[in-house]
Amino acid sequence: MKRFSLLRLACVALPTSAFLTGCVPNTDYAMLSPTLQDEALRAEKGDTEAQFRLGWMYQHGINDTKTNLMLRQNLSESVKWYRKAATRHNVLAQDNLAWMYMNGQGVRQNFSSARKWYQRAARNGNVKAEYALGLIYATDVGKHQNFAKAIYWLTKASEHGFHEAELCLGYIYETLPVNPLTLTPEEARKEAFAWYKKAADHGFARGQLKLGEFYADGTGVKQDKTEAFYWLSKAREHGDPQAEFALTHFKAEEGDAKAQFELGEMYRQGKGTHADLGLALQSYQKSAWQNYAPAQYAIARLYAQGQGAREDRAWASKSTMEEFFPQNKVSKEDQAKAIQLFTRAAAQGDARSEFALGVAYEYGIGVSEDGRTAISYYQKAAEKGEPRAQLALGKAYMGEHVLHGGQLAGKWLKKAADQGLPEAQFKLGQLYDNGQGEWPQDHAKAVEYYRLAHDKNYVQGSFALARAYEEGLGVAFNPALAAQIYQGLADKNIPEAQYKIGEFYETGTASKDAIEGIGLPVDQHAAASWYRRSAHEGYAKGQFAFGMAQLFGKGTALIPARGLFWIEKAADQGDAQAQFTLGKAYIDKRLPFFNRAKSVTYFEKAADQGHASAQFALGLIHSNKENHLYYDEKKAQKYFCLAAAQGIVSMEEVPERLADTVMRNRKSDLKRAVIDQKRAIAKINDDSFR
Repeated sequence: MKRFSLLRLACVALPTSAFLTGCVPNTDYAMLSPTLQDEALRAEKGDTEAQFRLGWMYQHGINDTKTNLMLRQNLSESVKWYRKAATRHNVLAQDNLAWMYMNGQGVRQNFSSARKWYQRAARNGNVKAEYALGLIYATDVGKHQNFAKAIYWLTKASEHGFHEAELCLGYIYETLPVNPLTLTPEEARKEAFAWYKKAADHGFARGQLKLGEFYADGTGVKQDKTEAFYWLSKAREHGDPQAEFALTHFKAEEGDAKAQFELGEMYRQGKGTHADLGLALQSYQKSAWQNYAPAQYAIARLYAQGQGAREDRAWASKSTMEEFFPQNKVSKEDQAKAIQLFTRAAAQGDARSEFALGVAYEYGIGVSEDGRTAISYYQKAAEKGEPRAQLALGKAYMGEHVLHGGQLAGKWLKKAADQGLPEAQFKLGQLYDNGQGEWPQDHAKAVEYYRLAHDKNYVQGSFALARAYEEGLGVAFNPALAAQIYQGLADKNIPEAQYKIGEFYETGTASKDAIEGIGLPVDQHAAASWYRRSAHEGYAKGQFAFGMAQLFGKGTALIPARGLFWIEKAADQGDAQAQFTLGKAYIDKRLPFFNRAKSVTYFEKAADQGHASAQFALGLIHSNKENHLYYDEKKAQKYFCLAAAQGIVSMEEVPERLADTVMRNRKSDLKRAVIDQKRAIAKINDDSFR
């Protein structure tokens, strides 16, 4: 037999105090205030009203400083006094004692005893007891299920003005598995409708919801769409999510394209109903067949995610590209369907679909890669206020060689940033930090936007803000505060931040001696520990730093072979300083792993990234006539000149035959070399986040 879930309603309708347990009993009446003392004496003499009031006081506890009434809560004492009054026919005490048994408050939970006391109170005309007794009989609590008695007592409660009972009666007649009143199914449905109507008229949202459903389906009443819409709308006014779902479902069944789309959203999100991606897709499709753009977009998203025919995958989101088109997870056919649907929706001006097509054309997913077409779609979506499209446009205009790129980048990034997009806030901060074209450099403004991104837990924004405090750019120099931000990131396993904390511990940059703040004193062991964590997370600079620590036994055990291992891992990731260090290590004849060929290889890798010291080292190698294998005057001149252009050259070590050429390069356009180097470093920093 179906178990009814009506008993929960009893907890709403009946006394609901938040009781404490484990209180020390207080039965010394001489310690009570005069008022309580008098009440206790009257109760002892058999005054049932006083017994009930004393039970209530013990149930709730009294602490009224205005009247000087104080009594510690004691549920056992409460039950004791309620029982004394209840056995002498005090109706309120009978009702409350039943509730105590029902909820196991001050006494062992006992449904039979609860039923017994509710019966006595109900027979004495207590409306709450009538309602509670009806609920007990409607459920199988205490093994006393009896629908005829449930209907009898709930009807009595309703007649006495307890209108919650009307909702319960409607539910019983609607779902009654065995008819105790020998009604036909149609008669039972009419009874259910009648009770729901009473509940609805008394303002109960669930009654209004059920009434709307009955009118919509023609259950127990003649089908009436107008009445259905009216009552479902009334129920929704109470904020009931099930009423919202029912009204949306009703409108969708009437062919409303927007409602069909919204119904799909409810099924997808499990709002007012259970989540069901299959039903969501069906609702989207009905709406899309009516050419409703948001529905076409929604279906396209499902196909783009490979969910067009599946129900078991979440609507994932990582990067912009992964959000729309997760690689190696979606068939070409689904990609094609997604593009087709995105195109249909975009043709109707759907901004999200225009943005999605921009992503597709930018990365060549389902279509041929086409930057111009991508920009065109981004532009359309951005002009409609789509923040992700505004961000994409801003990033595109931040590229070099774009006419008025700085102004355009700033315009679109600001629009996206003002809509709260943290990546846009970070990118706008970068634009202010570096300046571009007509867009002014303003470090203080940069910090303002970095802080906004940081407040939204955007890692790059936090990192940039910490770097600003560390360098004193746009904000007061405060390495201790920088360390605090880095520490927060490091605790979240951000390897770049772990490396920075290690660096601070190694140098004591953020120590209390440097500035007031949290302070990170010099601690080589702590530095090595943080470098190790960063290295194990795969961060090249962390690997290099930990490798150097092990190579020289700084803050950790001296293990040169392991140190070399970590430095090589950093070099393999393209870290120029690690490559240069390996070049120096392999060319040192004092070390057991001397290898000139490896040395030259690593020097060349570092030199190709603009590492001036590596360039100078290669100049020395190629200018040495004794190195027959590597002697090459042209290469020597090339590398000496590259190093000289950056101001990194020791003229004493340059062969006399090359000195004039190198000196000329040393004096030529050093400013341009510095600019190029800054750009290269900025790009490396920007790309260093995984």
